[in-house]
Amino acid sequence: VLGYLDGDDLVCLLRKLKPTLKKNGLIVIKDNCVRNGQEPEFDPDDQYYVRSGEQFYDIAHRAGFTVVKDQCSKLKKVVRELLPIRIFVLALK
Repeated sequence: VLGYLDGDDLVCLLRKLKPTLKKNGLIVIKDNCVRNGQEPEFDPDDQYYVRSGEQFYDIAHRAGFTVVKDQCSKLKKVVRELLPIRIFVLALK
């Protein structure tokens, strides 16, 4: 779902979620990402953004969060044509 938001809208959403977090609460984001060294993508047909890890870090920082965990999917039989899945865990700064 987050892929349908541009960077500024995603920052806005994360900022709106901040007051709803309990003490030491976390936000977990699971999304497709481009591979290291690839340019971020936008699919005009689906209106969907595929971001880089660096973009997620920037968005988290702009929204007032820190990335406390960043994990790539460890599926053993990943098809090369599929985008990697990454999980980002965000905590308040």
